[in-house]
Amino acid sequence: RSSVVAQKAGMRTAKSKAHEAILEEKLKAIAQVLASFGLLDVLGRRKQERLLKAIYDILSATEE
Repeated sequence: RSSVVAQKAGMRTAKSKAHEAILEEKLKAIAQVLASFGLLDVLGRRKQERLLKAIYDILSATEE
């Protein structure tokens, strides 16, 4: 988790915590879909982490 989802420094409001939780749930859902198609199985752990981090970055950038 920590290698994919970076922890934000400083105080976080309830709204920002909720927003981060929603992003994490979306990322989990996407990862489950990728895994169900066997797409994560062909990648090593580092590449899986990089892929999920890139997806998380896209999700968080589009919701700012």
